[in-house]
Amino acid sequence: MGSSSKRQQTAAKRNREHMLRERRELKAERKLAAKERKAAIARGEIFPDEPVEGEETVEAEAELPAEARQT
Repeated sequence: MGSSSKRQQTAAKRNREHMLRERRELKAERKLAAKERKAAIARGEIFPDEPVEGEETVEAEAELPAEARQT
C-alpha cells in the first residue's frame, strides 16, 4: 500500500499555508472592524462619512505591483 513513513512537507507548501493563515486572520480582523463600526454608527457614536483608521493601507496596497501583492 503506502510507505510507513510520512512524506516531508515542502517549504513551498508551508509558505503557502502560512500566507493563507495570515490572509484569513486579516480578513477576520477587517470583518470585526466593520461589524464594530456598524454598531458604533447605530449607537450614534460616529457618523458614516468619518474616515476609518487603516483605510489608507488598503488603498496603498491596491497601488502595489501585482507581484508584490499577496493573493
